[in-house]
Amino acid sequence: MLRGAIVGRLPNSLHTHSSLNVKSVEPTETDAARDLCLEGADNFRDLGGYKTLDGGTVRQGRIYRSNTLHDLSEADFVYFKQFGISLICDLRGPVERKEYPNLWRENHGIAELHIDTSAELMNANMGMLHQLRGNPTPERATELLNDIYRRMPGAFSGRLHVLVDRLLAGTGLPAVIHCSAGKDRTGFVCAMLLFALDIPAETIYRDYMLSGAPGRNKVIRGSATALMTEIFGFPPEPEVLDVLIGVQEEYLDIALDTVNSQYGSIQAYLERAGGLDAHKRRRLKQLLVE
Repeated sequence: MLRGAIVGRLPNSLHTHSSLNVKSVEPTETDAARDLCLEGADNFRDLGGYKTLDGGTVRQGRIYRSNTLHDLSEADFVYFKQFGISLICDLRGPVERKEYPNLWRENHGIAELHIDTSAELMNANMGMLHQLRGNPTPERATELLNDIYRRMPGAFSGRLHVLVDRLLAGTGLPAVIHCSAGKDRTGFVCAMLLFALDIPAETIYRDYMLSGAPGRNKVIRGSATALMTEIFGFPPEPEVLDVLIGVQEEYLDIALDTVNSQYGSIQAYLERAGGLDAHKRRRLKQLLVE
């Protein structure tokens, strides 16, 4: 299903718009202001600054999104100290966390919240790589990623509220939300938060697509190449790797189509998966929007 059709089915409070056909995104000066340019996390950026449908602005310095945080430099630590991060919401599974543990939690006394979807997503992800070994083409890689995104809403249903509750409790801000690449699990969760804040769908898609902007994902490219070489017995073709570490608007289309078909609407999903009834959505906006 194309994005215009999906967004057209959103509740009125969650906006409708004409379809945009964004295949890649070149960051603007405004986007660059959100990009913190970390040496060890090249997909780390601020979710603040986006305009809401009712004229508000998401507060900067409240929620950040990122890829893996296992390779931060000393300069990164110094840079970050000024932001007073309280919570890291780690969407990775236990195997990922053990292999690539976050460096800064113990050094800086930051709380860590784990939302583990590995049973639904990471097992599927490893199965995807083994399936891809028999047909390692960009087309097959795209098909397998499509399947991951179909699973995404169900994987976070009943779990997203854990993050929402921490944010609403006032003990989880400023927060960092991250996974390994910072684009799939993190991309979906951040899209849901932005929908809850009444951000226009065009903006949400743009934020999602920024994970594929030039210069992103150099960190994950190396680890993905090593893992795929181990599984395949040979290094992956660059075109296949580009698909796996990149983003396409169609992936988010598929996740939102699944939300609409299984839950009726994004608003209904936010209520069921995130516990975000009208009262809690107002409270969340009070915390995160000015």
